[in-house]
Amino acid sequence: MHLQGRVALVTGAGRGIGRALCREFARRGAAGIAVADLDGVLAQATAAELGGLGLPCDVADAGAVEEMVRAAQAHFGRVDLLVSNAGFGASALDLDDALSAPDATWQRMWAITCTS
Repeated sequence: MHLQGRVALVTGAGRGIGRALCREFARRGAAGIAVADLDGVLAQATAAELGGLGLPCDVADAGAVEEMVRAAQAHFGRVDLLVSNAGFGASALDLDDALSAPDATWQRMWAITCTS
């Protein structure tokens, strides 16, 4: 993957796979990295480590996603690559009885994982 001079925006990037992707993008010469996460403190920490832009964002909220993209574009002038990495994990479910989860939990999981 050629990232030299590119600007990346990564959601769910405060920890785990998203953070690892941001680090790899920096290692490969990305010109800018916008680090977005529901946890704004984690987004800021990852961004500070890489010289990027930390953005708090709930990707289940369309307005917040639009603001995230606008902020990244305003800061870097463009976005060349989007990694939609945010997820909603098993910690929200009783894995022994996942079907008992309330509809709101399933709707949020769908909004984050499938439509963001």
